[in-house]
Amino acid sequence: MPNRSGSFDEQPAREGRHRVGVAAELPRLLTERGIAPDRVLAAAELPLDVLRNPENAVSFPMLCRLLAIAAEMTDEPHIAALVGRRGSTASLGLVGRLMQTAPTLGDAILDLCRNQHRYISGAVTYLIVQGDTALWGYTLEQPHIDGATLVCEGAIGIACSIVEELAGIRPEEALLARRPPAETSHYEDAFGVRARFSTELFGVVMRKDHLRLPVRSCDRDLRAILQQQVAAYWAQDRPGVADQVRRSLAARITAGSATAIMVAADLAISVRTMNRRLESEGATFRDLVAEARYNASRHLIRTTDMPLTDISLALGYTSQGAFTRAFTRWAGCAPMAWRALAS
Repeated sequence: MPNRSGSFDEQPAREGRHRVGVAAELPRLLTERGIAPDRVLAAAELPLDVLRNPENAVSFPMLCRLLAIAAEMTDEPHIAALVGRRGSTASLGLVGRLMQTAPTLGDAILDLCRNQHRYISGAVTYLIVQGDTALWGYTLEQPHIDGATLVCEGAIGIACSIVEELAGIRPEEALLARRPPAETSHYEDAFGVRARFSTELFGVVMRKDHLRLPVRSCDRDLRAILQQQVAAYWAQDRPGVADQVRRSLAARITAGSATAIMVAADLAISVRTMNRRLESEGATFRDLVAEARYNASRHLIRTTDMPLTDISLALGYTSQGAFTRAFTRWAGCAPMAWRALAS
């Protein structure tokens, strides 16, 4: 959060923890390419057996480093997309089994959105419907850390697989908040859909009416049982209110809906209650919004070709000047200077 001067003190990023999940597919993919998985894991300084059990947990920096090393050793920058595409609801464990029983695709996606925080910290998946379009998005609370784009690309891959698994369709396109690579066709081949780069967020786009498509494996009786099991499931400590607000803001900060009313609704409490609980944890909603904007802006400036005007609008500023002043206060230098230094 900002200090008294309005700038942000340099401090280690909130690491976050990620269930191994679909990353368990990486060793098989590496083996197919003639690369020993143990070599990649050793280079990433990870235990050699960590990927053998999808229920194991790794920190986000470790996962980012692992995927970056795998991409370098295979000379396949799109390696994370390939890994994600090999996943399915089964890769998501208990919550994935709940998704399999949902009556519609939209219900299944919401199962994950509402319960992801039970086994992952530091990342958010969310569903936004605007007009006739539905966006299933994914972001990290610290999206600017090295290798974060690879984790998000893997999430898009598994999202494409899950939509196809549950409803028999493919998303219309994939959005990637990163600069276009030299070969965009590799990503489109991996995802199986059109890919658009230098967008303000990561996600897959569908028609709104696709959310009403029936799930092939719907089972209402089993669903009632699994809902009880998921409600009692916590693979990590329950997040405090400040962390819950951070999750909500990470999803909403570039979607034009990062208001106190909307965030409090995500937490199923009133704005007054949210603010009171934040105060008890030494935080304020205003500071958390600033933190989310700072994190998102650093990612968009560093990894996309978006003009500053578009970035400022995506983050809810009324003008580029207002954004420039805020970013300069936070980072100690103007956005364009920061982009030059970070490139």
